Parts: sequence; structure tokens; C-alpha cells
Amino acid sequence: MASSPTSRDRDMAAAVVVEEEVGDAQPRQEWIMLAAVPDVRRSSRMFPPGTDFVLALKKPPHVSHVTVAARIAPGLPATPTRFPYVVAIDAGGAFLLCVTQRAREPPLATGADASVGRARRRREFARVPAYFLCDAHTGVASRVPDPPVGGPLSDFHRVGLISRPCGGGGGGGGGVAYAIAELVPMLGTDHATLRLYWSATGLWLSKEVKYAGLGHPESWANDVVISHAQKLWWVDLSCGLLACDPFTEHQDLLFVPLPDGCVPPVAGTENDLIKHRCVTSSGGKLRYIQIHSRLGVPIISVWVLADPEHATWDCECHLPFSEIWSRRWVSRITRKKSLMVAAAHPVHTGMLFFVHGPRQEPIHSGCESKKDD
Repeated sequence: MASSPTSRDRDMAAAVVVEEEVGDAQPRQEWIMLAAVPDVRRSSRMFPPGTDFVLALKKPPHVSHVTVAARIAPGLPATPTRFPYVVAIDAGGAFLLCVTQRAREPPLATGADASVGRARRRREFARVPAYFLCDAHTGVASRVPDPPVGGPLSDFHRVGLISRPCGGGGGGGGGVAYAIAELVPMLGTDHATLRLYWSATGLWLSKEVKYAGLGHPESWANDVVISHAQKLWWVDLSCGLLACDPFTEHQDLLFVPLPDGCVPPVAGTENDLIKHRCVTSSGGKLRYIQIHSRLGVPIISVWVLADPEHATWDCECHLPFSEIWSRRWVSRITRKKSLMVAAAHPVHTGMLFFVHGPRQEPIHSGCESKKDD
């Protein structure tokens, strides 16, 4: 195995890269790692006319960043716990951005509620989540309308983005249709609620979807949504994966538990799970990466989802931390700071990225699409 030196970036101390040698026949594909928390700027001078955001692209292991105009993300600091937030990215060159905006204040109440002060009312109704579908080629952010039923999408951890070519006729042209989906499992039942938005029609659809087969989760706390193999995959890092194809007329939910022995007997904090676990698409398959201990020895383990229909995971490797710390360039990094699973290379299955240090910001990884002139 070969290794690459670390790099310093704005929100991380170092990135550790572990790479297996690959042959010349391995396909090469450009890709980026995009920081999930964008910058916000009030000045319009850095934005070209007609644009709402700008991208600062860097080659991995450096992290790319997006800066959005304050007119769509007004008055909020950019932190992982407060909006704005890059919810998901698509290989076609789009990403879904969630921000908070000032809500329209409701009319004054009458009777007993009239005593509620205006200042209190403004605090209660000041901010609501808003979603924008952002085109990386044009720099334009298009507002996604709120669902007419059930209220806005309040938890972006349950929201995913997926695309599919559409139209075109016989002339060879055509566009891309996007689907934005929110999944809410109904615990104790055999179904979940799926809310879908279609960019081609601008309409929302809400429906109940049932689990395919007998398996279903007993509890669910969604951490991330992944687009893979023409499906959206909702991931609970303490439990497993839920998948469905939002473009089909009849959606069924597929439940895939985590590999054997990976479901914690006692649920840890969400922050610990995000640091030590990751589900990502690499080499055309889903992979589950985990930092844990075996017989007291810290190791990194990788499983590949070989057969989703039968929930079959194959273990690819168990890499002791000692093999990483033994590298000559790694000796310059203090071992007192923790490693966080960051990403996997979308093509080279033997390349993993980790974040080292106290300031650990979530990142998204994906292929960068080149648009023909």
C-alpha cells in the first residue's frame, strides 16, 4: 500500500490518505470533496452577475468550498448545527442547499392569544428551513417550493437528491430531472411516509411505502442520504440502510442491516457514530467503513455490500492503525487527536480519507461532471 502526505485546510488539521496500488486499466475520473457547511457573504462583488453562489474547487485531498450570497442565506453563521448546509450533491453538477429564512409573520391573534407580545412572536416564527437546487454550471440557486401538506422539510438529514435523464426526443438533446425525497419511517408499522418533489413538474407527492420482505428496523435515526445505483439510500449509522427508487410508480423499501457485529449493543452519541462510521459509494458499490477496536487494537474495517437484496456484506479489509502511524510523514502528526472517517474515493476502492484534529467539519464526496462547451 502507498500513502500520500497530509494537507492543511481551513477547518481541519490534516487529512490522512490510505491508497492501494491500482493498475493502469483503472478508470480515471475527476471528483471533488465539498465541505458541507458553506460560507456566507453579504458583498455582491465576489458573485458574477446573475449568480447566487461561487465554488472554489480543489483536487482531493484538499476540500472544495462553496460561498453563497446572503440574500438566500440571511444573517446566520455557517456552522454544522445551524444553516446553511449542503444536504446532498449529484454527479450531474447540482447540489441541494438548505438555509433558514425569515418566515412571514402570521396575523395577530385575538382573544386570549392577543397578549402574546410581538417580540415573542418574532422569536417563534423568525426562521423556517428553505431548500435551493443549485446548478454548479451556472451558479444559480432555484428555490424549491415547500410541500403543500405536512409542513416544510424540517430535518435535512432525512432529505436526499437524485437525478435521471429526461426528454430529448430523437434529436439527441434532453435534460435532467431531479427528485428530492424525504423519508419518515413509521416505527411499529410496516410502512414509512415518502414525500417527493419533481423538478420536471414542480409538484410534490406524498405517499406511504411498505417494506419489501419481512425485515424492517425497530428504531431509526437518519444520519445521511446517499444516491447510488438509481436509488436513494437512507442511512442510520447505528442500524442499517433503507433504499427505494423514487422514479418508479410503486416504491418498496429495502432494509439492509449493518454487517454482523456492527450494531452497537448500547447506542452511543450521534457525534461518536459520525466520527467513527461512514457509508459511501466507491467502485460502483456501497461500502461501510468503521473505526473500532479488535482485542484492544484500534483498526479500520471496510465492508462492501455485495448483495443488497439479501443484505450480504463482504469484509474487504481490517487495517490496524499501527500501519498508518508507522508511515514516515505521519510521524509529524500528534496521535492525541482523533481520526474521523471522511470519505472514500468514488473510483479507487482502496483509497480512504480521514480527518485528523479537533475541528472536524462534515464533507461530501462526489464525481465532478464536465459540461461540454
